[in-house]
Amino acid sequence: MKMSLPPCCRLLTSYAASTFPPVFPFSQRDLVPQDNAPASEFYTYSRLVNHIDDHAIDNLRRLYGHVLPSNTSAAEFTTVAKVLDICSSWVSHIPYSTDRQSSISPRIQVVGIGMNGKELEANKILSHWVVHDLDKEPDFRRALKDARKGQAYEAIQKLQGTSEGQDGVSPEGPYDAVICNVSIDYLSQPLEVMEQVGMNLKPGAWAYMAISNRCFPTKVRYLNHGPAHALLIFVVQVVRPWLNLSTTDRLHLVASYFYFAGTPYSPTDQGSTRTVATALKRLRDGLGAGALFGTGGQVEGNDTETSTEESSSLQPGQLFEDIQSLVLVEENNADGDDPLWVVRARRKDDS
Repeated sequence: MKMSLPPCCRLLTSYAASTFPPVFPFSQRDLVPQDNAPASEFYTYSRLVNHIDDHAIDNLRRLYGHVLPSNTSAAEFTTVAKVLDICSSWVSHIPYSTDRQSSISPRIQVVGIGMNGKELEANKILSHWVVHDLDKEPDFRRALKDARKGQAYEAIQKLQGTSEGQDGVSPEGPYDAVICNVSIDYLSQPLEVMEQVGMNLKPGAWAYMAISNRCFPTKVRYLNHGPAHALLIFVVQVVRPWLNLSTTDRLHLVASYFYFAGTPYSPTDQGSTRTVATALKRLRDGLGAGALFGTGGQVEGNDTETSTEESSSLQPGQLFEDIQSLVLVEENNADGDDPLWVVRARRKDDS
């Protein structure tokens, strides 16, 4: 079932399985930062700032207010909808209430997984949070067992009618939705992360990856050379292909994360992103997989076969369907507002 969209956004692309190549086009090595230092070094310092402007935030909040699930009530018991916010920070851009539920704040339970404890602790809508590096361990389920209670825990407990000591308010899935706000470009194991997102979503539930052209193209490491001196080293933080792809091709890349979730990476490193950018452009132009990657399963211009190095228990397109890209704020708009897009997909119902 496709979900309706609010007036603040417009459908750009609906992806059919036939438009994707037979295998994911990047190798694991292609999708790491230029410098593969631990992400924990970058996130040592908290950043209590917004990474998109107010107009983009307002539109994202409107989208989430429209599409995220609502609570259900039966007799005196309320089932609170549960949302997972991966790569979370000090704000989740989820509205606290809706017109229909103006007295409820927050209106849903939100669980955050992020990289900086001070940022997560400051997020007022989180019922639980945990510091966890998805690049090191994409399977976040074990980490959630040690999640800390967030600022919204007591409000969710009261809303759900759960007393202290009862197990009703848990950070663990399955979830009614998963969101990721302007951070998907930093993940170096996106297929594994998307597999875990899919496995922890309820059948029929949606995942939303919000994307802007704003990012940390660099991260900074401080090397101390005495009390009055520090050497700043700038290295690429976003995954290698990101800065070399057009906006549209970035959306196609994230769409492919959904489609190829849990499947192997290409065994062939791309010497540059030119070949893959060409393939993604042809996907944008609506050509089929055969035209994208040739009849022999090869990337055009690359003589190395793209057969996978190891088998996978999942097949392309097995976890997600209804993959779509949406625009919330147009690029190069007249007001100079930050552009914003969302790539979303629905967890397949295997029943």
